[in-house]
Amino acid sequence: MSTSRGQDDVYNSAPVALDEPSRGDLVPVGAYGMQPTSGTAWQAIPHPRPEMLSAAPDPMSLLRAYQRRWLLASSLGALLAIGVMVMAAFLIPQTGDVVQYIRVSRNPEVVFGTARGDGKDEFETLKATTKQFMRSRMLLQAALRGDVAQLAIVQQQKDPINWLENNLALVFPDEAEILQVKMRGSEAQVDDLVIVVGAVVDAYFSEVVDADLKRREDKLLKLEKEFTDHNDKLMRET
Repeated sequence: MSTSRGQDDVYNSAPVALDEPSRGDLVPVGAYGMQPTSGTAWQAIPHPRPEMLSAAPDPMSLLRAYQRRWLLASSLGALLAIGVMVMAAFLIPQTGDVVQYIRVSRNPEVVFGTARGDGKDEFETLKATTKQFMRSRMLLQAALRGDVAQLAIVQQQKDPINWLENNLALVFPDEAEILQVKMRGSEAQVDDLVIVVGAVVDAYFSEVVDADLKRREDKLLKLEKEFTDHNDKLMRET
């Protein structure tokens, strides 16, 4: 009877926590780099990355890498460059310049009066004056009349005169006595720009050059008439 009660006491006793592993406990084998947290739970300790993977690349490392794979890198670079060129050819619109030329003489011939000086300052003044005439609203309005105003490139502009003034390039190359009248646009706009630039040049001659010649002719005719009248008066008095 005493033996039976002793066994019951053992079986009915509360579990006792063991501080040290004893025979029969499960212990991880070969768990290098792991530590217990609580009870039987375990977690891994992260190891630092190797220095060669964590360090930033330096120029010499990149150069050595290129030397090892130069053929592959060069081939990929060439293919990428060709792809970019093909995309640029299709996506970037091609542009071109439309140019006409006007002779601006440093020393124009005069019938009466005194010719302008041939100094640099006088020629600079003449060039600046010519550019101002070319950009004047009076001249640009004359250039955009008639069929020119119906061109697609002109119809697309909210303010055609302001657009023409801002896009009209006037250049004297290498201090020459030649004025380049230029406009730039895409291939689809070139035909319209040829007409617009031609209209600007025609307007310059009609509104400025021809008008100046007309004033000179009127002045010459007036002087000839005065000379004839004066000569007739002298003939009558003699």
